[in-house]
This record gives sequence, C-alpha cells and structure tokens, in this order.
Amino acid sequence: MKKLLSLLTAVVMVFLLTPPVLASTNTNEINSQNVSINQLESSVDPLASFNPDPKEWLEWFNGLPEEVQLQVNYRPVGYTSTFSKTALPASEIPINETQYTQSSSEPKQDSNKSAEVQRLETMVTGGYEHPYSTSVWAPFTDKANCYAYMLNTSTYSGHKLQPGEKAGSIFSSLTTNSIITAAKADMPYMSKSLRSSSYSEVPGYREYKVALVIAPNYDYHWYRQDADGGWSHKRGLTAIDFRDASGNSVRNPQTADRNYGNGLNYSTFSGWYIIKY
Repeated sequence: MKKLLSLLTAVVMVFLLTPPVLASTNTNEINSQNVSINQLESSVDPLASFNPDPKEWLEWFNGLPEEVQLQVNYRPVGYTSTFSKTALPASEIPINETQYTQSSSEPKQDSNKSAEVQRLETMVTGGYEHPYSTSVWAPFTDKANCYAYMLNTSTYSGHKLQPGEKAGSIFSSLTTNSIITAAKADMPYMSKSLRSSSYSEVPGYREYKVALVIAPNYDYHWYRQDADGGWSHKRGLTAIDFRDASGNSVRNPQTADRNYGNGLNYSTFSGWYIIKY
C-alpha cells in the first residue's frame, strides 16, 4: 500500500512540475495554421474554379437573341475563329489608336440623376483621360469590344479582341487573375502598360483608370474613366454608352447596376487598374 501511495505521489508531482510545453506548442501550431489558411483565402481568386465548359457555353450563347450575342465579349479558348470570318494570327491583328479633336468631348444627358448628384459622385481624374465621344466611336462600332474600347483602340470588322490575344496567348479561364495576366502580356504590343490601382488613386501623366467585372461562367466586361470624371463602356460590338443596366450614368463601376439579364450579371467586381499610354 505504501509503495502504491509513493508511486501515485511521484506521478502527481511530475505532472504538476512539468511545464505545459506540449499544450503551448499545439496551440501555437493551430494558430499558425489558421493564419496560413486566412492568408491563402484572402489571396484566392473568388472565381478560381470558374472555367466554363466550351460546349455548355456555346449552347447558352447560341440560345441568345442576336442583339444580345453582339454584347458578349468572352470567347472560349480555341473557338475564336468560330466567331470571326477572317480570324488573323496574333501578329497580324491590326491595333488602331483612336484619335480625338478638341471638340470631341460630348455631354452626357442623364435624366435619372441631377447634375449636383452626379458632381458629388464623380471620381477624381488625373487630366489625361480620353473624352467620351459617340461621334468619334461610331465608325468603330463593329471593330471594338469592351477590351479594345478600354484600351482606346480598334481592330477589324466583326472582331472582339481578347485579353492575351495580341501576345499570342488568350486567357485560359474566366477569372480575374487569368484575364489580368493575359491583358498585361498584351500591353507591350500596344505601347501601353497595365497595373493595379485603387478607388482613391489619382492617375498620373498619360494615365487613366479602368475597371474589370465578371459575369460568372458567362462573360467579362471592362469600363474606363472619361475626361469628365464619369465612366463609359462598350458592350461587345455595340455603341459606346455611359449608362448602367438601370439607365443611370456610371459614376462608379463598383456600385453601378451591372445586371443585364440573360446570364449577363457582372456580379463580381475584379478591381481598379490604371492604363498608361
């Protein structure tokens, strides 16, 4: 009995005197794992798994009215020639810079918002933004989509320029990272550059701000800021416009109505960027 008591006493003393290293180590390991997971989640593209099946996408696209098909920018990889009668190799795609005159700028008549409200909502500019001009862009309606328009360029009739196409490698998935990476690869071929920005950053010399949005599984779309501080865009091979899906002038692409129906709900805001030309 005495031996048993002595043994139990020794065990208790060892337990009480031993520092809780194991417990502390486990807690630290768990915290470390949580930090790593949080960091990973914050850097993961919210559309990382969105890579439309070409056959399903084509079935959806072919079921759209013709006027809506004109508004869709996305083209599945390997199917670009399906939508163009005269598909050209990347090196032969003409890139034409849009030219303006001093009288190019046009007022934007927005009956849904007062001039004062529009002024308060207008984002700051750097002074080198291109003017909004329907007359200048009218001849290029079928020669530029949203990507070409945000770059202030046009290509050839019936062609919708894709991010990465001029560099010879069109983006492979309908995700923010894939589209931006491909677009950056195009910039040297257009004597431009593209970098990430923020809502409050003021563009510098020969710079202007653009924004990317995505309709998951269906399409992507670009906006660009104009000289008047507002924003405009070009939905596929249709005329340029300064209004959103509700008919309001776009003062901030992130808060504008981007749901056009037919699956074209550009619900994912993919960030602010700056083009240098």
